[in-house]
Amino acid sequence: MKSVTVSRSSLEKFSASNGQSVSMKFRIEGDSLFEDGKLFEALECYNKSLSWAELNSRDSSLAYERRSAVYFRVKEYELCLDNVQSALSCCEDNARTESLGERKKMCEELMGYDQRNIDADPSSFFKLSYQANDKISFIVDCLELHESKDFGRFIITNQDLQPGDIIAIEEPFFRTVTIEAAHTRCTNCLKSNKMNLIPSTASQTAMFCSKECIEVATNNFFRAENMLKMHDIKQRMLFEALAICGGSFDKLNQLMDATDFRQSTVFDFDLKNPQHPLYKYNLLMSIMSLSQIATVSDEVVSYLSRHPILNSIEDGHDKEIAQRFLLRCYRILTVNSFGIEWVVPARPRDFTKDTIVTKLAGDALCLFGSLINHSCTPNVDRIFVGNKFVFFVRRPIQSGQQLFVSYGALFLDIPREIRQQNLKDEYGFVCCCEACAGDYPTAAIYPWTGIPLVVKESSEVSEWKEEFTRNCLKIVKKQHVYSHSELCLIMMRNVYLLVAIAKTEPFIF
Repeated sequence: MKSVTVSRSSLEKFSASNGQSVSMKFRIEGDSLFEDGKLFEALECYNKSLSWAELNSRDSSLAYERRSAVYFRVKEYELCLDNVQSALSCCEDNARTESLGERKKMCEELMGYDQRNIDADPSSFFKLSYQANDKISFIVDCLELHESKDFGRFIITNQDLQPGDIIAIEEPFFRTVTIEAAHTRCTNCLKSNKMNLIPSTASQTAMFCSKECIEVATNNFFRAENMLKMHDIKQRMLFEALAICGGSFDKLNQLMDATDFRQSTVFDFDLKNPQHPLYKYNLLMSIMSLSQIATVSDEVVSYLSRHPILNSIEDGHDKEIAQRFLLRCYRILTVNSFGIEWVVPARPRDFTKDTIVTKLAGDALCLFGSLINHSCTPNVDRIFVGNKFVFFVRRPIQSGQQLFVSYGALFLDIPREIRQQNLKDEYGFVCCCEACAGDYPTAAIYPWTGIPLVVKESSEVSEWKEEFTRNCLKIVKKQHVYSHSELCLIMMRNVYLLVAIAKTEPFIF
């Protein structure tokens, strides 16, 4: 593994206001959140504290110790032990060493009595509902790629699908975590590892779930200073595409030339063997062949021609290829990228009317998901589980029908004229979905705000699963009786139930 080191003496370690170390500031903030029972937010603060701490310092030891306290409270004893050991490795305080030793002993004793429910593992629920495609193992076999003048490339099913069916579980090929969420997910693979992340030696806004991810990121980003640029997805695409092309700008240029004339998709390749020498190259071919925005403003072209990452490329020929690639990435991302979102549940003590909060955690490009067209009343939705998108059926889809996801607001949120203008401005098409054709009315009030997904000690995954199953049956039974708004609200409720079942971090902590 290549070594990546940056002197922490060059970092802003102290707050100018009161002389507190930045690490201590975040640790104190985390302590307050911990006392208030907001464990997810507390862990995020402790991760920030760890990222700002000097390596093997008292600050880093205290951050590990605080994380161990959170894991102990939620009965994640293995993670607790891991953090206790990390705290001990850089602890010189005899009293704290004794206290940490006692916590370690308690963990080891309790691990033998901890009877975990199988529901603690989301993979026991999130599986493909039907046989997998022989060549594309992450989608079901009944999905087909078609093409027409009106829709371009699109996906249909050759068998009936029912609400709740899981039709694809896709890991994004390119992805990045936002700076705002940098201390909640691995900068490389986007796994959260239940927030048990390793700080980067090169950047306070990069954390990793494993040594393997550190190695991959180091190899792909070549130099330590480039680690600071990992939150810009276009830059990540450049570095990672170069790695796939063996570091050759000329080979990257040849790939772009090839995809100008041959529009390949994930359906054109046999992807069952990830160890095949051309596996990643073929995936990159598929990404570069995705649809692109028709026009790019002069301002964007000008900015990309002066993009900061180009300053790290000395050769003029290579710099021109990199500039071309960045422009291609922009054109692809504009009409194909998916947001990676947190859904933050309500808690008993901070209950308000607006209980459901969604926060952007990152951006991603999917080989399969990007081929699904838009509808303001989609029949397919997606949530992010671990580091993969799970695509599931919202309402019945008959054999031969097209699959649709939403690229933005549903018909519930915005009137038709505004939706259509937004879609035309951003994606270049006028939506003709059933909600637009029928001018479905918006909903001024969302009933689910009165029935929040509250996280408390008595919350049971089984209850969420039972409600999800009931809702799926209700959608089938009432699809010709309920109004479009009523059905859509049930479908949206199902999205939040699946997020809870997946036990994404805000629902765990």
